[in-house]
Amino acid sequence: MRLRFLLFALLACAALAAPAGAQTPADLRARCQGTDVDAAIAACSELIRSGQLPTELPSLYFTRGSAFLAKGAYDKAKADFDQTIKLDPNAAGAYVMRGNVEATLGQAEPALADFGEAIRLNPKGDAAYLYRGSVYRAQGRLDQAIADYDQAVALNPKVPVGYIERARTHVMQGKYDLALADDNQAVKVAPKLAAAYTNRALVERTMGQPQLALADFDQALELDPSDATALVGRCFSRGLAGSLDQALPDCDDAVRLQPRNPDALATRAFTYLLLGNWKAAVADYDASLKLDPRQAAVLYARGLAKRKLGDAKGADADQAAATIIDPKIAQALASVIARLK
Repeated sequence: MRLRFLLFALLACAALAAPAGAQTPADLRARCQGTDVDAAIAACSELIRSGQLPTELPSLYFTRGSAFLAKGAYDKAKADFDQTIKLDPNAAGAYVMRGNVEATLGQAEPALADFGEAIRLNPKGDAAYLYRGSVYRAQGRLDQAIADYDQAVALNPKVPVGYIERARTHVMQGKYDLALADDNQAVKVAPKLAAAYTNRALVERTMGQPQLALADFDQALELDPSDATALVGRCFSRGLAGSLDQALPDCDDAVRLQPRNPDALATRAFTYLLLGNWKAAVADYDASLKLDPRQAAVLYARGLAKRKLGDAKGADADQAAATIIDPKIAQALASVIARLK
């Protein structure tokens, strides 16, 4: 649901860290609001335990909850946002953040309720619309997701996230022209944001504009060499273009950065498939399917590699399973099949 991507914008309100070690309330507050997550949790906890700043308790719980969320300690984060809301039922930001935790944990309905309450309390805040849009999209409620992204963009037109997320939703609707327009706007308002170029490149490739896509992947990686999505995208695009010697290092880098990313593993497997390294292709397809077993294209392609290795029975089983998931998968992969003959 890409909620972690949206979270970074909310956490940007934290102040710069103060020198560690000081124990006055002012110094503890500075550490509580700092960028060192573990130090922030410790300082916030000390202030909460001490009772030295009773009027700031809602803020302290909120700040500590945000730090727990950044660490992936979701239960502790939720408990702190619960406490924030108990102490200050009008704290719209706490509903947003608790909703984010719930959505991350797959608790869609509580998340939607919290985002709705945040919007009721602060209808001019764009974050709740962005988060709620992502939950709607994950549920397949694409029109409602678009409506929320529309609202977020209207409220804050200079923030690229709304355009990027709306573009992704337009892609799911098959509305590529609208997606490209949103991605163009994201690049316009945030020309130094790698994700804007990566997102646009994916749309351009889908629209049959491979050279534009490669240029945008290049730009994204110039801005952020650790953008695994851009590395995977460029690897795939280079593979399709026949530049396999350039494609494989991109996929290797993506897998190194995100070894549990099924797309990165599957794309490297695809590159191995085109290179004729059937065993390496099967190994990467195995790893990708272990992480996400319902990938029709990956199952079918693994069948192609197994057939090349002489495993006709395994190939037939994979391709039959893929066809159950997507009856048109063989047609979709016709160009790949042709290249392997």
